[in-house]
Amino acid sequence: MDGRHDTILVTGASGFVGRNLVAALAAVGRPFMALSRDTGPVDGATDWAPMLEGVGSVVHLAGRHVGDIETFERDIAMTLNLARQAAAHRVERFVFLSSIKVNGERTAPGQVFSEADTPEPLDLYGQAKLRIEQALGTLDLAATIVRAPLVYGPGVRGNFRKLVNAVERGWPLPLGAVENRRSMVAVGNLCDFIMRVLDEPAAVGETYVLADGEDVSIPELLRRLARAMDRPSRLLPVPPGLLEAALRVAGLGGLADRLICDLRVDIGKARGLGWQPPLSFDDGLAMVTRQPDDSR
Repeated sequence: MDGRHDTILVTGASGFVGRNLVAALAAVGRPFMALSRDTGPVDGATDWAPMLEGVGSVVHLAGRHVGDIETFERDIAMTLNLARQAAAHRVERFVFLSSIKVNGERTAPGQVFSEADTPEPLDLYGQAKLRIEQALGTLDLAATIVRAPLVYGPGVRGNFRKLVNAVERGWPLPLGAVENRRSMVAVGNLCDFIMRVLDEPAAVGETYVLADGEDVSIPELLRRLARAMDRPSRLLPVPPGLLEAALRVAGLGGLADRLICDLRVDIGKARGLGWQPPLSFDDGLAMVTRQPDDSR
């Protein structure tokens, strides 16, 4: 930082990415203020002045991943209220964690998502992220937007944790014939990139899609998870078309997209900053498998 203050305000600090980011900041001795659920609720009417006093940068991670229209409207109002007050306080950097869902849910075979794409969010979450991105662009604010695909790492929950648990318990999975390609990002790589753009003048006003730089199929992911845990991988070669049809009939179209379809991103723009992912895909998986599952 080259301005008057070095402190970084991190919202959503008790979440998965937030916990990892504040740990990474602490590890390198960067001053931060962690705002989490424990420090009280925030909304579209919150007075951020006491929290922005002495703050040079904001990393905004807070927000819901699931919910109804009202849930996401509240998140939009909360985020833009913070952003407007950050602009009024002349913060030097504002990093907003968005989602690759702004681009869409899947890529066509041989295609990749990039920052140049016309946004095509299909669900409420992606649409809310896009509205926030668009509104940030209208403010006098040194903002950087980071669109992430699936983020994994120590403490990950949700569907990724369910796959880890299934492999660990030796359950057979009907995914052996899937031939998709998926981009993901280790939380350590995401945090490293966020810290990089906080200090990078060229990142102001820019949007970046981010990933590890290695796309894998779901069967390959499961095999490498099994290898990291010294477990056998039990994959049944169910035809992908049959599996996809069954999931969609069951109302699990989103899960079908994630397990069967491609979603690939081009991180060339991020690399253009001189950034390289510090963790390999296998490094990231090893960190997941060494982490106890506290959801049991």
